[in-house]
Amino acid sequence: MVFSSTTFLFLFLPIVLIAYYNPIFKSLPFKNAVLIVSSIFFYAWGEPVYVLLMLGSILINWALGLAETGEIINIDGAGNRVASTLYGHEKIYYIVGRNKLAKTYDDALWRARNIASPKNARKLGRKTPCAVNADKCYDCKSPDRICRGLVVMWEPMMNMEAEVILIDEELGF
Repeated sequence: MVFSSTTFLFLFLPIVLIAYYNPIFKSLPFKNAVLIVSSIFFYAWGEPVYVLLMLGSILINWALGLAETGEIINIDGAGNRVASTLYGHEKIYYIVGRNKLAKTYDDALWRARNIASPKNARKLGRKTPCAVNADKCYDCKSPDRICRGLVVMWEPMMNMEAEVILIDEELGF
């Protein structure tokens, strides 16, 4: 489909515009979802290989802690997941359950280190003090530890957008 085709002008474009400007759905997350889905569909129509390019510029991630003051906390062992939140994507969506929400930055960091990380280490079958006891971080130096890197996102990186989608249920640890 090309921009000047009758399919684009009289079918695709009107459907997207009606969905985007629909007065029933005024929320920015809905409008963003309309644009993402329609863009992916548009690229898939013309050349399906471009869908991979489009999906490569979008990242869906999760957080181990989210402060009500705005900081997003992530901890990782290999760095691959947290690195992708800092570089290479134009937009990141953080899917966060209510159990990850904390009042302050310090509370969110404590939660990520002493609740989420020990439970993740146990789930992964690691032989670290936090995994064995599943109760808190012991600041161990185990070669099996999963908390080697900490990323605090105060704001999205330059030329990047981030959106937090807070789900009113417990998600993960």
